[in-house]
Amino acid sequence: HLAALLKIAPFERERFHKTNVLGSENMARAALEEGIERMVYTSTIGAVGYGTEENPATEDTEFNLGGFGLPYIDTKRQGEEKILEYGQKGLPVVVVNPVYVFGPWDERPGLNQFLSLAARGKLWFYIGGGLSVVDVDDVVQGHLLAMEKGRIGERYILSNQNMTYKEFMSMANEFLGKKPPRVKIPYLL
Repeated sequence: HLAALLKIAPFERERFHKTNVLGSENMARAALEEGIERMVYTSTIGAVGYGTEENPATEDTEFNLGGFGLPYIDTKRQGEEKILEYGQKGLPVVVVNPVYVFGPWDERPGLNQFLSLAARGKLWFYIGGGLSVVDVDDVVQGHLLAMEKGRIGERYILSNQNMTYKEFMSMANEFLGKKPPRVKIPYLL
């Protein structure tokens, strides 16, 4: 189950709920009624929470992103909880939690805006903090492995590399033949 409303916006909370929670619950109910052999539910790292550079998030990290008021994060977490509730009713479900996914022709906002700036030679700054990234092909492979080998009721973070934003933005500039970013901008900006 891959469907989700993916936006980082504080509005349209009801639309997020209908898609990410009720839509997931409807899929789980139908899958349980039809007796499917296995369901792989695509959640997000946001439903797990965040760690630190010293202690990155794991599948056992206690959810710690609920206080930010982001409907996407909140409803993906609620959708995952609904799916796992159906798992307790007998739905053979495995959850995958991809981190920030990159791939060709991805035009979503967010970090891709930084890549666009880098391509134009305008990424002279970086922000504090860090992120975890994964290639879309690795996410596809992770889904297939979850379907084939994942343990029912378990969740799996699909990640490739943890890095600081400075490392990420420096790598983007280097790849594009640009100078590395020089100025640190506060994260909240």
